Amino acid sequence: MAHYLFEKPFPARKLLSEHYIRILQKFYKDKIETDIGEGYNTHYSDKNFEYEIAQKFIEVVKETFVFDENIICEKNGYLGTQAFGKFYPIKSWVYCQNYKYSTSAWHSHINTSTINAVLYHNMPKAGGELCFDIFGDKFEITPKEGHIYIFPYWAYHAPMPQDDDSWRVCVNLELMTEQRPLTKSGILW
Repeated sequence: MAHYLFEKPFPARKLLSEHYIRILQKFYKDKIETDIGEGYNTHYSDKNFEYEIAQKFIEVVKETFVFDENIICEKNGYLGTQAFGKFYPIKSWVYCQNYKYSTSAWHSHINTSTINAVLYHNMPKAGGELCFDIFGDKFEITPKEGHIYIFPYWAYHAPMPQDDDSWRVCVNLELMTEQRPLTKSGILW
C-alpha cells in the first residue's frame, strides 16, 4: 500500500498550537452545540491559517506527484486549483474528538477532490488510529504529529476512537485536478 499512502514531514506544529483553542471552539459550536452542515467536520475559516497550510500542502503535492503547477492560483485570499472551469479553494476542514465524542464513519472524498490529506495535532496516548480500506486491504496507522498523510480521493478511511479525554484535532485538506494524480514513482491514482 506504500503507493497509495504517503507520510511526509509537515512543519505546521507551531501553527496548529497557535490555533488549537480556536479550532476546538469552532468545532464545538458547529458540530456539537448546533450540528451545522452535513458530515462530521467543519470549515475552520481563518484565512491566514488556511493560506499557510495550503502553501505547505502544495509544496508536498509538488514533491510527491507529477503536477501541472499552472493550475495553482489564488482567489479571494485562498490558494487553490483551477479545474473543470472553476476554482477549487484548499480549505481547512477540521474534525475533533476525545473519548467522549468521536464518530468512526468510513468515507472517501471521491466527489470533492483528487488528492486528499490529513494532519493531526494533540494525538492521544492510546487510540485515535486512522484506518484505511484500499482495494479491500484494511489496515491502520497511528498518525504522528508533524506529519501529513496523503492518499487517493477514492480511498475509504475512518478515524478510530481514542482512550483519553484530551481533544485530538485533525485537519483535512483536499486538492482538485482534472486528471487523476500520477505519483512520481509512476502510480496512477
